[in-house]
Amino acid sequence: MNIKPMEAPPRRSAPDAADFPFYRTIEGRAILISLGVGLLIVAIKIGAFSISGSMALMADMLESLVHNLAVVFAVYCMWLSRLPADDNHLYGHGKSQFLSAAMEGSLVCGAGLLILFNSSRAWWIGYDLLDVQNGAGFALLAGVINAILGGWLVQTGKKRRAIILTANGKHVLSDVITTGAALAGMLAAWMTGLIWIDLLAAAAGGLYILFDGLKLLRLSVGGLLDEADRDVDQKLRRVLDDESDEHAISYHKLRHRSEGDKHWMELHLVMDDDLLLQDAHKLASHLEEVIRKNITEPVVITTHLEPKSSQPPASSADEAGGKNQITQ
Repeated sequence: MNIKPMEAPPRRSAPDAADFPFYRTIEGRAILISLGVGLLIVAIKIGAFSISGSMALMADMLESLVHNLAVVFAVYCMWLSRLPADDNHLYGHGKSQFLSAAMEGSLVCGAGLLILFNSSRAWWIGYDLLDVQNGAGFALLAGVINAILGGWLVQTGKKRRAIILTANGKHVLSDVITTGAALAGMLAAWMTGLIWIDLLAAAAGGLYILFDGLKLLRLSVGGLLDEADRDVDQKLRRVLDDESDEHAISYHKLRHRSEGDKHWMELHLVMDDDLLLQDAHKLASHLEEVIRKNITEPVVITTHLEPKSSQPPASSADEAGGKNQITQ
C-alpha cells in the first residue's frame, strides 16, 4: 500500500499582540481593576506613613508598593497566557501564569527583607510618631478597600481557574492582615509611649510578608515543574476505571499536567484486536467526552490506541497492582 506524504502545514508565526486584547476577558478586566485600585491603595498608604511617621505603616506601604509592581508584570503574563500556540511555543503560553507568581513571590520576599532592614535601622537611630490619629484613618480606609478587592479577586480566580488572579487576591488579603497588624502596633505604641511596639509590629509584618512570598515561590515552582494536581488525578482515575470496566478496555501511561486554567493529558488505550478502527476511534472519543464532563477546566487529551495482542504478558507485580497501571 502506497501512502502519500501529507503536505507540511503552514508555519505558524508568533501572533500579533493587537489580535488578542486580554482586557476583553473576565480575567483581563479583573487584573486591570486590581492594578487601578492597587495604585489608589499605595497613594493612601504613602499618605498614612507620611502623616504618622510609623515604621509599622512604612512596612505596610512598602508591601503594597511591591505588590503593585508585581501586578504590572501579572498584566503582561495574563495577556501572554492567552496567546495561541505557534511554532516556537507548540503548547501555547499558559505557563507564563506561573512566571507571574514567581515574580510576585520574589518581589514580596525582597520587600520583607527590606522591611526587616529598615526596622533594625530605625531601632538603632530612633524616631518619633507624628499625627497618629489621621494616619490611622488613612490606614483603616486602605484596609477596607483591600478586603473587598482581595475577596473578589480570589473568588473570580477560583471560579475561572486563573492562578494569576488567585495569587493576586491572596496577596491582597494578606495585605489586609499586615495593615491591621501595623495599625494595632502603631496605636499601641502611641497610647503606651513605648515606641518599640511600633517597631515590633513592623518587624512582624516583614516576617509575615517574607513567608508569604516563599509560599508564592513554592506555588510557582510546582507549576513550572508540572507538579500533579491530586484532585484532577483522582477524578481521572475514577472515570478511566469505570469506563474501562464498562467497555472491557484497559489503559496505561497516563500523564497529565496543569497550566492553572487548562489541563494537558495523554494516555494509551488497550482494546480488542478485532475492533474496527472506526469503532475504536468512536470509543476513544466517547472516553474523552466523559473525561471533559468530569473536569471543570478545559482539557487537551491525546490518546494512543493499542491492540491487546501487542501487550507484554502481565507480571506478578502488575497482577498484584491491578489491571490499569498508571505510569508517570
